[in-house]
This record gives sequence, C-alpha cells and structure tokens, in this order.
Amino acid sequence: MEPERKRIEDDLRGVIQGDVFCDPLTTQLYASDASIYQIRPLGVVRPRLAADVAVCLGYAHEHGLSVHPRGAGSGVAGESLGGGLVIDLSRYMRRWRRWSPSDGKDAPPSSGSDRQGDASDEHAVRVQAGVVLAALNRDLANRGRIYGPDPSTRSVTTMGSVLSVNTSGSHYLRSGSARQTVRAVEMVLPSGELVELSRHSVSEDSVAGRLARGVQQIISTHESPIRRYHVDRLVGNGLRLDDVIEPDGLVNLARLVTGSQGTLGIITEATISTEPLAAYRGVALLFFHRLDSAARGAVAAVGHQVVACDLMDRRLLEIARESEPAFARILPRDAEAMVLVELQADSLGDLRSRLQALEERLCQTEKLAFASTTTVDRHQRDLFWALSRQVIPRLYRVRGEQGPIPVVEDVIVPPKTLPSVLTDVQDVLKRYHVTATVFAHAGHGQLQLRPFLNLASEQDRRILLPLSLEIAEVVWRHGGSVGAEHGAGLSRSYLQQRQLGDLWPAVRQLKQLFDPKGLMNPGKLASDTAYRCDQHLRSVATQIRVVKGDREMIAASPAEVIHAESTGQPERKLPIVQLWGEGRSIEQAVRACNGCGRCRTTAPDQRQCPMFRVIGSEEASPRAKANLLRAVLTGELDPNDLALDRAKEIADLCFGCHQCRLECPASVDIPKIVTEIKAQYVATNGLPLSDLLASRVDQISAAASRFPWFANLLIKSTMARWMLERT
Repeated sequence: MEPERKRIEDDLRGVIQGDVFCDPLTTQLYASDASIYQIRPLGVVRPRLAADVAVCLGYAHEHGLSVHPRGAGSGVAGESLGGGLVIDLSRYMRRWRRWSPSDGKDAPPSSGSDRQGDASDEHAVRVQAGVVLAALNRDLANRGRIYGPDPSTRSVTTMGSVLSVNTSGSHYLRSGSARQTVRAVEMVLPSGELVELSRHSVSEDSVAGRLARGVQQIISTHESPIRRYHVDRLVGNGLRLDDVIEPDGLVNLARLVTGSQGTLGIITEATISTEPLAAYRGVALLFFHRLDSAARGAVAAVGHQVVACDLMDRRLLEIARESEPAFARILPRDAEAMVLVELQADSLGDLRSRLQALEERLCQTEKLAFASTTTVDRHQRDLFWALSRQVIPRLYRVRGEQGPIPVVEDVIVPPKTLPSVLTDVQDVLKRYHVTATVFAHAGHGQLQLRPFLNLASEQDRRILLPLSLEIAEVVWRHGGSVGAEHGAGLSRSYLQQRQLGDLWPAVRQLKQLFDPKGLMNPGKLASDTAYRCDQHLRSVATQIRVVKGDREMIAASPAEVIHAESTGQPERKLPIVQLWGEGRSIEQAVRACNGCGRCRTTAPDQRQCPMFRVIGSEEASPRAKANLLRAVLTGELDPNDLALDRAKEIADLCFGCHQCRLECPASVDIPKIVTEIKAQYVATNGLPLSDLLASRVDQISAAASRFPWFANLLIKSTMARWMLERT
C-alpha cells in the first residue's frame, strides 16, 4: 500500500467506529458507479454514526483531502466519484423513525409548498442517509403513507442521494421533487461541524445563523439575476437560490442544501414529509405512429390531471417486446412511441370516467393516438409500470460494440416545447450519425437521451463533448436546463457556468460560504475548474495479454506493448483458467456490467444476491466482482493482485446461486467471473488441506473403499469419531 494511503488508514481507524479501507482492491470497487466514468479514491470510509462523518471531514479539512459522499453508487453522471476520501453512507446508516413533536426543531412548521403531501408533524419521518427509498416506502405503506418522489432506481437509491440530487421521478406532477418534502437536515459541514439546518433567523447566534446571514446577503446582492433566471428558464436541480427566503423572513437552509450534490457538506439525517397512499389508481397506455404526436399527446394528457406521464420511443418498445412475452402481447408492432399515464381518484367510478375521457380525447377527438389500453387492476397496473421502469436497464442486454451512453440523458424543457425539442435533438444526432433512445417524463418536460456509442473507439470518444454541447444549446434555446434529476456530476458540471450566466457569481459565493477550501466534491456543480464530460472515462480497452495455455485470447493494446518495451518491463499477461469462448469472451463479460447497482436491491419480490442482503457492503454486491476483474484486464490493477487474500475475501462473498445472473438487466455472468477470480487465487496460492480434501472427495472415497475394514473400525471407535468430527 502506498505510504499516503497507509497513513490515512492508520489515522482514521483509530478514531472512528466505522470501516476504513485504503487497499488497492477496495478502493478500485469505489472507482466507478453507474456512469461511464472512473476515478480511484485515496480511501473509503463507511461511517456508523454522524460523529464518524464529522471526524472524517475534520481530518480531510486539516490535511487538504477532497471528500466525496456516496450512497448506492447508482448515479449515471459520476457525481459520487473522486480522488480523495469516499464516504459510503449506505453500509450502516440505514435507520429511520417517525418524527415526534418531542424531537424539537427537527420538523419546523411547513411553509405551505408541500404539494399534495400531508405536511403535518405527525406524518413526518426522520431518515438516515443510507435508508433505501423502496425499503422506506414498504414500511410506510403499512401506515397508509408513501414518500412521493420516485426515481426509477428507488429499489437501491438511498435517501441521502434522493435529497442530494433533489430527485423527482415519474410522479413529479403529484409529489414534486425532494426539495418540496424536506423539513430539516442534519449536515456535516466541510470543517467537521455537525449542524441541524431547517428554517433560521439571521439573528441566531449559531453556525446555522451565520450561514443564514451569508445566504441572505448573497440573495439580496444577486436578487435581479435570481429572479430573471427563474422566470426565463425552466430550472432543474443543482444549487438553487429561489424560494429560500420565506415570507416571514426566515432562511430555509434545509431547502437550500437539497440538491447541492455533496458540494456544500454531507447530509447524514433528514426530516421529510410523506403523503397518503392513493385510494384508487388507474393507468393508460397510449400508442402513436409518430414520436412528435406522442409528445403532443403527453402535453394534452396533463390537462386531465394525470399524476404521471412517461414517454418511450420505438427502440425501447422493441427491447421490451424482446425481453418479456407479456410486453409483446400488449405492444402493437407499428407503434413508434408510447405514452404511459396514471390517474388517481377517491372513487373507482370517478377514476374509470376520467380514464375514458382521456382515451376519447387523444384517440377520437384529436386523433393523436391510434390505440390504447387502460386498467385499474393492481397486477395489470404493476405490469404496465414495469414496462416503463425495467426497459432502460435492459438496454445493456443489446449485443454489439455500441451501447447506450448516459452523458446527455438529463435535460428539462417546458413541456409544450417537447415536440420541437425532440425534432431539433434528432437533427443534432443525425449530423453526428448517432442513434439514441428517447425516454421522457413528458408531463413535466424531463427528457432522457442515451446515444449509442462505443467508448472503446477513439472516434466516438471525441464526439462526446461536441455532441453534449450541441444538445445543451438546443435545450437552452427552448428555455430549458441541463440537469433535472440525475445530478450534474462529471457529465454536466462543465455546462453550469454557461447555463447560469449572471447567476454564476452567486452560486460561487454560496460555495465559498459553505466550503471555503473547496474540498467537498470538487470539480462538480459549482466549480470554476469543472471536469468535462470526456474526461476520466472508464477504461474499457484490454491492456494485458489474456492467454489460455499457449493460445493468446485477447491481445494487449499497442500502448501497453510500447510501454513495456520502453521501460524494459515484462509485458503483463493473465493466464485464464476457464473457457470463455462460448457466448461472451472474458472481456465482453466484464464490460457488460455497467454498474447500475440493481444487484444491490433488497426488495422481497426481486431475486438478487442473498449475500448482499445479509452483509450490505459494496464488496458483497455482484457488480464488485465484475469491477475487480475488469480493473485487471484494463490495467488498473496488476494481475498478481488476484492472488491477494483481499481478492479471495471478495470472491468468497459469492456462493454461486446465480440469482444475479438471472435478474441482471445486462445478463452478466457474475458466477463465472467469480470462479475465474477464485481460480486465479488458487493457481498462485494453492488450496488449504481442508479444501483440497473436500474437492477430491471422489478420489478419497475410491481409495477408502479398498479398505472397508479400516473404515468400519474407525466408525465403531468413539475416540476416532470424536477426532473426525473435530478435524
């Protein structure tokens, strides 16, 4: 281990109750997430308490180390990646409770902007940052409540991430975004101070009061740009200064830090409002011959008080048909686009009549949709929603060198401009000879575009930046914003200064107020030196020779060969043990894992890793094994690292149940990857005697059968049986 990493590990292990890892294998597991980026951190800390987080940030502040908070690592913009200390809040900080008035200032009075959620104190809950959103909602459902914002990755997304990126989801039209639900947050500032932020007076003599005074001064200084920016453009997430000063003059710091994406501090706990479950829910699928007709149909559907409105294009529908027979039965072959809408009502009769009115308008009156199907049945409704929520992860099952790249997927535009925006975006894609999938929360104008590119191709890497810029120009021209619910991260932070314009100085002053040393998630969101979208791309090209016996399987890149010759070092190679020629090669198998994190789910109705459900650590997740082997193939780790005890510890967290292979959206064969890692360890270190005997039981039994009298003698002996049981 490098001296700096060793020092950090030794320093922190003595002062916190949580885990600290600075070894090359564990840090490599945290070098990537669900994005296309990769940055290996100096160390990983998994705190048990908020006090652990405070100690870590105090240590980082003293030694000038950057800090990067992380939940499930399901972000597609690389917002949790960085070269300093990664703080994994998902491992231990997973408790929640109902808020009680006796808790004091945790839940201040509502400001009246809580949408349809019930903002009364008795329905607020207090959650730690590592609580999984889907698990929270399963518990809340037993009380007739739900947390409204619902990102598509809610089965693994943690509440800290929900608040940090100000997520919304399909039901934004009903529930708004996380910013409207937050009541108070417990936050660790970059200096290591642990503070409770809610609504504060500028006259308070406290850390929160000091921050409130600073925020008020920034807003008063830049009042005109703030007002003009939020009038001229539909705003997504990020550092937002609107609605922070409330009518009574209090500064709502909890709302301010929601959406800050770890750049102002680390949220460790929060008090959030919940809303009642709907009495009756109905879903309609509407099918269109043209994508622009579908966009116009979605805008028209919003007038029927829908609570959700999602749009999918032809490519997504084709993948849905191929992946599930149930989807093939309900999706017309000639549909170029589909819009899914949900309505809610207090009575079944009212719900049915509203669904019928919606169908009649779009199919008969305006003749936008050529077919439709509706349901109020729970199981059928869940199937329709599965169509919307499961298809995008299954994009990664598409074979070929090109894959769907999440780099320009998160923009928001005024809903009425969506048809023209889609047309202009298609023109941009045509100029670059690129195809893309289109998915949209069309009811509120949030658009997700995933172009098909090959990151192993230098030519495709070169067009990432200009393609991203041109699509951003289209969005800005129509009064929209880049960044809606997925965070800016490494993908879109470089666009923030240009997007904010006159408001940029205010955002920089806000960053300076909270984080004067610039140590919190640097290079993201509010940074003058933000990373570009084509920097720190995840390595995909194989850098070592992969051989099977005397046969070369995959050659190293020319750069690796030249480096080895110039330095006089032997060319690195990995003699693989298994046959990988059928179906996917070893390189294709590890590249197929995009790190989406779906294998971290603990939902009772999904089959996934039972080991992760019990342990809950990143190394227990199936994707960790793919990340480990990919790092060896791409040169981030030495092949000899697979012979380390730490590699065996990670591999031993899989016992080959194959649940992950069956449920993985990309069908990655994790058990075979694990077997290869274990075989590499055994090839170097051999087997311990107990494992050797267990793996050769057929040979031992065949030999023992030649001496039955001796075996019978041992079985009859009490002393011999006692020795056998213990050895």
